[in-house]
Amino acid sequence: MIRALILLAALLAVRASAQPDLGPFVGRELAPGLHLLTTPPDYLGRVIGNVSIIEQSDGLVLVDSGGTIADGRRVVAYIRSFTRKPVKAILITHWHGDHPL
Repeated sequence: MIRALILLAALLAVRASAQPDLGPFVGRELAPGLHLLTTPPDYLGRVIGNVSIIEQSDGLVLVDSGGTIADGRRVVAYIRSFTRKPVKAILITHWHGDHPL
């Protein structure tokens, strides 16, 4: 029973953390209301375009969205770590596979 309570407490502590696991992305706020998801300079994996998140009073605008569904899930997890506002628009800058989902 005590083991179960310790496990439950650990799970709740992990769930309460503000920053989700975004790997290979790194998320940061560049200015109030302007966020960037990018890969670190030493990243050697597949090409992933940057994702910019612009916060407005009634929602968010994404500039690009990652290249896979997994990237999209990371984008959503990052967004939900700082706001519950809806995504109102997504701007895909060009057709390369490292941008649209």
